[in-house]
Amino acid sequence: MQGCRTWKMRSAFATSLLMCAGVAPAVWAARPLVTDDAPILDPGQCQLETWVQREPTHTHYWVVPACNFHGDWELAAGAARIQARDGGLGMNQAVLQAKTLLAAPKDAPWRVGLVVADQFEPANGLAGVWSVYAPLTVDLNGDRLQWHTNVGWRRERHERPAATWATALEVAVGERSALTVESYGVRGGGAWRQLGVRYALVPGRADADIAWGEKSGSGRRERYYAAGLTIYTGGP
Repeated sequence: MQGCRTWKMRSAFATSLLMCAGVAPAVWAARPLVTDDAPILDPGQCQLETWVQREPTHTHYWVVPACNFHGDWELAAGAARIQARDGGLGMNQAVLQAKTLLAAPKDAPWRVGLVVADQFEPANGLAGVWSVYAPLTVDLNGDRLQWHTNVGWRRERHERPAATWATALEVAVGERSALTVESYGVRGGGAWRQLGVRYALVPGRADADIAWGEKSGSGRRERYYAAGLTIYTGGP
């Protein structure tokens, strides 16, 4: 969910991220990123992600709680209402996801995980969009500037499997803010670009975020805007 912009604009934004990275505090991947990070929640910690995404024809309302109960797996189960903006009938969606950390060598600047997820319409059972992917997180300047990348596979109901990809840069700016720039897509389905900002309302407990995205490589522009709130509980 991202957009086509000129190379000049993308380069200028990436340069500003790099300039800020030298003095920014630590930040971990979260909303508004679509690209996932490798780490999971701490044992006993939970989070609640909520966001609204406004597109030309639909508005999405998502609520996704997640918890790490025993230390090895982060489990999430969420729901959404997708409402047509022309007043037409809406659609209910749900998601189930399990995530684990496969490798995080001590003192190494990288971590890699594994995610299995299913997004589906509850009225039609669990036969929805199944996906498996490996998120990789690399610290480029301590943890002040991070690169996240995802490589995986998905299969929609009655469709052939397709490869998926995502890549993102995330940088902390000041004491509470982070900027994100990313690109992602499905093989044969075009690519998206997204710019986002996250702000810690209560550090370690509550974050607010906004994002803008646009699709590239299509005859017409497809844009969206999103705003979200993430709340963390438990853990250290």
